[in-house]
Amino acid sequence: MNSIFDGLDNYLDPNNPEHRLILEKRAIADRWEEHVSKYKPATDSDTLADDEFGLKLPSLWSAYSISNKQLAKYPNQDALVRRFQEAAMDVLKRRQLFFPAEDAYAIANADEPDDKAVHLENAGICIRFNEGFDLNLPVAPSRETDGGDFDLLFAAMLAKIVPLSVGNFLEYHLSKNFRDDFQGLKSYLQLLFLQYGSVGATSGTSDVPLLSDTAEQAVQIWLSQKSQPTVNGDYRKIKIRDTPAADALFAVLAPYFGKEIHGSLRTLIAGGTSETPLFFNGTCSQFVHVFQEACEMGLIVSPKIKVRDWIVQHFLFRHIRTKEPTDFTPGLVYKILTKQIPVKHLIDISPLQSLKEA
Repeated sequence: MNSIFDGLDNYLDPNNPEHRLILEKRAIADRWEEHVSKYKPATDSDTLADDEFGLKLPSLWSAYSISNKQLAKYPNQDALVRRFQEAAMDVLKRRQLFFPAEDAYAIANADEPDDKAVHLENAGICIRFNEGFDLNLPVAPSRETDGGDFDLLFAAMLAKIVPLSVGNFLEYHLSKNFRDDFQGLKSYLQLLFLQYGSVGATSGTSDVPLLSDTAEQAVQIWLSQKSQPTVNGDYRKIKIRDTPAADALFAVLAPYFGKEIHGSLRTLIAGGTSETPLFFNGTCSQFVHVFQEACEMGLIVSPKIKVRDWIVQHFLFRHIRTKEPTDFTPGLVYKILTKQIPVKHLIDISPLQSLKEA
């Protein structure tokens, strides 16, 4: 691994005590950077959905206007901030993302020989007992792993989502944390409002974020709409204009799928089903852009919301940074389909364009 400080170390003299201290601190910070690198977001549109609808810790601090200085002070006098701190530290600890307190200043600012509290405040690093935690790591809690900590943070974020976006938030987590189990999510939300809603606040839980009546109304509207039967029962299918359009769509996509699953890909395009999601060996934006264009050309005649759900249900993409098969998220897919996000590194869609021209 190349040091994150390459180019600067040439000016430091290891025989100079002050310089040697900086080099030692940089070595600690370098090891920490390597350890947490998989949680650092890539600067690509494929990661934007998590920032808007996920539970990434920095997003929560931003939603509640919690500063780095507040995060660094533990235990915080504000009961809500303290609850957030404790939940976040537990989430990080489960992922082995904590470090010895003695290394805290090195990780907060490896370029300064003197240990000053301002370095910790600027980085949002807090110390609990003999352990340090960087509370600005973009880690997203999961329901399966984090239990009650997930519940608290989920309720806190839901409380800050504007009513018009509640549906997108719940769609995201239905796929991400509830494995498309709508009834399971519905029951979970009912219990969540009992614990963190206005009723729960009367039983001594005033130190937790309260879900407002407005939030509950927005959730109920989404639940009622979601539970309505879909026309012709074809919620998981999309409608292609004709056979040539289906063939052209397959021709564009097939090079990015293993030959052994080409038959399953044809089946899905033709309106069938697949027992397991199919892996697209490209980015989220590349895949969805194909369907954006097909919709614009009239080759796909289903509504874009239905196309979004079909993609999320049946496909995986190659994460731009980890290269691992990754779930599509409803919010991001819909933004690409509706041209709210520009797409780079397009794949060849000439078979579709030839049909449009014809």
